[in-house]
Order: sequence, then C-alpha cells, then structure tokens
Amino acid sequence: GVALLGSVSEEAARMLADCLAELNETLEADWRASSEKQEIFWINLWQKNENSPTVSARGKETIREWSEKLGLTSFDGEQVCLDGCGFIVNPVGSAMQPWHLDYSQHYATLFIPMTKLTPQNSLQYIWLPEAKRAHVLQLIGKNPDIVEAETLANASGFFSVRQIIAAPLSLIRMDFGTIHRGVANTGDFERIMFFASYTRRGAIAPT
Repeated sequence: GVALLGSVSEEAARMLADCLAELNETLEADWRASSEKQEIFWINLWQKNENSPTVSARGKETIREWSEKLGLTSFDGEQVCLDGCGFIVNPVGSAMQPWHLDYSQHYATLFIPMTKLTPQNSLQYIWLPEAKRAHVLQLIGKNPDIVEAETLANASGFFSVRQIIAAPLSLIRMDFGTIHRGVANTGDFERIMFFASYTRRGAIAPT
C-alpha cells in the first residue's frame, strides 16, 4: 500500500524547489507542449538504465545522491537500489491512467508532492487483503502496464480503492507491487511530484 513517512527537511525542500524552478525555465517550451497533450508526463533527472532519456540540471547529481540515501532509511530495513528519480506532472485536463504496476512487483517509489495532492489531481491505489496479495500479483505479473479491475476482483474477491491526499513536501512511500493510477486532473493547477524509484536489491531492474 502507501505510507506517510513525515515530510522532507527544509534543506531538501529548497534543493528540490530550486531544481524544479530551473527545469521550468530551461524546459519551458517542451513542458508546455507536454502539458497541452493533457497526459501525465515524466521529467527524468537520473535513470539507472543509461538508454533512458534524462534532462540536465545543476543539482541533479546532488539529488541523485540524496535519493540513494533516502532509500536506505525508508523501506523498513529492505535493501534497495535506486533506479531513477525526477518529477511527474499531471496537467489540467488529463485523462485517468489505467491501473498498473511500475514494471514489476519488485519496484517501489518515494513521492514528494511539490503541489497539493487533492481529490481532483492525485493518485489512487488498490489495497489487497494480505492473504490474496501474492496470488494476485502472480496473475498480473505478465502484463504490469495494464491491470484489469475485473481480473483483480475475480482473483481476490475483494479489494479497496484508496486515494492519497497530502500537503506539499510530504514524504510518501508506495510499497513494492502497489497497483495504482494517476487520476484525471479536474482541478485548476498542475500536480507536480518528485519521485525516486527503487528495486529490491538482487531483483532484476527494468530495461
């Protein structure tokens, strides 16, 4: 599921805000073009997969190092490897994403909202009974990009849809194998979150 781990320090908040302000300026045209498509989009600062496109920013290496350290203390002793970090933007007028896993059940993400997470722009996730969790994840493992709600219902017999509502600069952990989707942004501002994603140590990273 999802857990609130508190909020980030003033120093970290300043670091992320400065980076975001720089990207707003240097990527102005591309950012606007992406927003006009009314689809959720990612601005990758760093990716373990060297073939994944990333952007330039003065503080990206500092943010990468900070994200690695953050992973060491955020997963209840679980050993993780940083897989990527950057920002996710949900523009006004976007459509609902399909239910999905991020690559596999061995993938988890820390989110830090830079804007408010509201009922009109946030993230939904599915809570599954623990006794059914492994069975359900095994069924959907072959196609993690699109998870059919009917398949989940048939496999689990019961699940709960929950939504994250949080203040800016909260530190939010989305656990391994959490089925989720971005909601349609029906609000009046872009929802922006910093993300840092991790794989279980020893698990095969996405390619």
